[in-house]
Amino acid sequence: MTIRCPIVDDNQSFLEAARTRLEREGLSVTGVATTGSEASVGPRRHASAM
Repeated sequence: MTIRCPIVDDNQSFLEAARTRLEREGLSVTGVATTGSEASVGPRRHASAM
């Protein structure tokens, strides 16, 4: 079973580094967001995939 997770941070460089690291460790990054507003839309969009 693959662990899925979103990443939220306002620093684009950190988002890219975190995504790379998490995927290297076997996690599936379901999306990235730079604001809380962006992040709150993501779970609704991906709810059917869960």
